[in-house]
Amino acid sequence: MQVLVDEVKAYEGILQVDGRRHWTGDRQVAVRAGNAGGVEVVVNGESMGLMGEPNQVVDQVWEKLEE
Repeated sequence: MQVLVDEVKAYEGILQVDGRRHWTGDRQVAVRAGNAGGVEVVVNGESMGLMGEPNQVVDQVWEKLEE
């Protein structure tokens, strides 16, 4: 898994089963998951579900909307 926060690498590694991490960005958070079926995403306290299927590589970006 790789996580970029506001275009800066914040994490790269393998999360253990039931491992939890938290990232907050001012503009965006981008995640690349090598096993998307094993990654549940929660944004602002709301579950977005799994990123994809088991062993699927998925890139996802969450961006702050201008108000």
